[in-house]
Amino acid sequence: MLFLVTSARAAETEPPPLPAAYYGTVVDPMGLPVSSGMVEAYLWGRKAGEAAVDRGNYGGPGGLDPKLVVSGTAADQGRPVVFQVITDGRRWRASCEPPVTWIAGDVRRVDLRLAGVAPRKGDVNNDGQINVLDVVRAVNIALGRIRPTDEDRYAADVNDDGNVNVLDVVRIVNIALGRL
Repeated sequence: MLFLVTSARAAETEPPPLPAAYYGTVVDPMGLPVSSGMVEAYLWGRKAGEAAVDRGNYGGPGGLDPKLVVSGTAADQGRPVVFQVITDGRRWRASCEPPVTWIAGDVRRVDLRLAGVAPRKGDVNNDGQINVLDVVRAVNIALGRIRPTDEDRYAADVNDDGNVNVLDVVRIVNIALGRL
């Protein structure tokens, strides 16, 4: 009888999907290789993986080569993967052609080009300042009044818990007031 209960309970939960894995090159806006840094991948504003950049490359194509492993859920299937690169103390947005959508178990080459400085945490409207305009945008995101871009979600989720809510809004208010 215990066996039947255990088996029934195991059948109720599905295993998590396999992660996706990426490797490729990273170049600056002029097309020159980025010497070192870190590539980060985001799904719906949530950091889902990272990999080191060395001499313009991250990961490799071989079966035993390291990769940028991006973990997701069944709900992430088909969502865009947003890449950011940290190099020389700056965070950059990175673009790729074609754009990447997350598919469980996908392994592929994704070459990245630095496209512009990524928004910093709290600067939800990406204007270079953290002020009442960012607070208003974060409130609207938290209440579901606007559909945020991945960059909006990244900037508004200042406590990095994967959600934009009142905790983030309060923190943005404190940053704007110079308390943090």
